[in-house]
Amino acid sequence: MAQQPNLELDPTARPRSVPGPDHARRWRPSDRPGVITAPDQVPRGEGFGTPGPDTGWALRLIDRADLAERSPGLDKVLAALMGARAAAFGRAPTLEDLEVATILAGIGDGLPAHLADRRERWVDATAHERPPGRTALSEVGIDLLRSKPAVVRLRVSKPE
Repeated sequence: MAQQPNLELDPTARPRSVPGPDHARRWRPSDRPGVITAPDQVPRGEGFGTPGPDTGWALRLIDRADLAERSPGLDKVLAALMGARAAAFGRAPTLEDLEVATILAGIGDGLPAHLADRRERWVDATAHERPPGRTALSEVGIDLLRSKPAVVRLRVSKPE
């Protein structure tokens, strides 16, 4: 709309150009703190643990396994144990991890009855844990997790 001839405009009332935002900058991984872009950037030390791959593969192995007992809570406990063992070795979960997890959970023949009681406690705890399986991981030492299945079976079969 044009200006009326009988009105004088004050210079402060005139439209001014407003500076817009700058153009988007190119993103680089180093621009974001906390993004690990090289192996030497992985934090080490007490409290950091060992970062490992996603435990989705552990769930797939559990799903394909012929287990005598199955429940969603038990699957979460087994996946947590498998993921922790795999991360301790710096690789993805394998069938050996599943074997160790089932022994620790008391699934299989020839295992003591106290393992079944412990398994039930672990499964019940998954409903209140974030992430599920934390109770199981807190009660199993990393040295036991890193052991071979035969060694794990011997150690858990010893009387307490």
